[in-house]
Amino acid sequence: MTNARADSLKAAIYDRTSIARGHPENQAQALRDFATTKGYDVVAEFTDKTSAGPQGEQDQYNAMMHAARRRDFDVLLFWSWDRITRRGAEVQYHIMNEWTRMGIVWVSLQEPYLSSSSDPNVRETMAGIIATIAKQERQRQSERMKAWSDRKHRDGEWVTRKGVKDKKPRKRRWWKKPAQL
Repeated sequence: MTNARADSLKAAIYDRTSIARGHPENQAQALRDFATTKGYDVVAEFTDKTSAGPQGEQDQYNAMMHAARRRDFDVLLFWSWDRITRRGAEVQYHIMNEWTRMGIVWVSLQEPYLSSSSDPNVRETMAGIIATIAKQERQRQSERMKAWSDRKHRDGEWVTRKGVKDKKPRKRRWWKKPAQL
């Protein structure tokens, strides 16, 4: 896709946005620009439009991990660690260790101190703090959504995953077909 030089490292881009909050292209373009400045050859882009929460299906994240295990790329570029996971420090350490074991270099564009080239002691310390805060934010967001949903139910509004409906869904009516003449 970019800089197809023989000596350049193969890079993959991973970006994720929640469906209601943004467009992944905002992240992807900045990551592409970064890859260009570093001389990386972007060979794959993985984009999830879903929550990183417990019910979010991150199909492209899983595809990216499979590609990493196959060594389809050398460098993984992503916006920030909360785009990868919000499940806490233990999960984040596990991912870091897995990428290190696979020989994948990773770059967090917004958090260079959490990239694989940073000092390991600083990276682990900062990763623990940031991952804990991200996990707490996910829990708070879940609590806010539950409170919002409870309030809508008390007000008699029907809540779905896509938003609020004015009324409860109507019962499905099965109409008889007119007799054929």
